Amino acid sequence: MTKRFFDWLWGRSDQPPKSDLDFDFAADPRTFVNVPKWTRVGRSGQRDLCCPHCGFSTIVHDFGWVARICAGCSVSVDKYHWLIEVQPVHKD
Repeated sequence: MTKRFFDWLWGRSDQPPKSDLDFDFAADPRTFVNVPKWTRVGRSGQRDLCCPHCGFSTIVHDFGWVARICAGCSVSVDKYHWLIEVQPVHKD
């Protein structure tokens, strides 16, 4: 804990401490989109997801869950708020 937190807690400061969850992560919408409803992991058996709060990347092997806790920022994120990389469409 920081000194500012304890000063605020004991009433020595009027300013609340800056939250550790105030991240400045902004994903490029051309590269990342929210997880769609019918997403599958594909043939490789795994998919990379990106946390919308901190940008931490994690690997999932299935989408049979409702929410996950990010290992980077410890925030519970709903499935449809996670970011997934846009897959290029190959025309044969």
